[in-house]
Amino acid sequence: MTGRTTTTKVLFAGLDVSLEMTSICVVDADGRIVFEEKAVSDPTDISEAFPPVGAILRAGRLHREDMA
Repeated sequence: MTGRTTTTKVLFAGLDVSLEMTSICVVDADGRIVFEEKAVSDPTDISEAFPPVGAILRAGRLHREDMA
């Protein structure tokens, strides 16, 4: 054991997808923006636009009715 501690940072990512471009926004648990980017709406381009964030614990979809 090296005596180092690890900190888990909770981040949330939102994607606004259109036919041509996808806007990506990553915020921390306090709602502060930690990353913003736009990418071509292609799975490879979107995945390459994300910063290295480590393990993804959960992925899901937010429905409009969930926002009410």
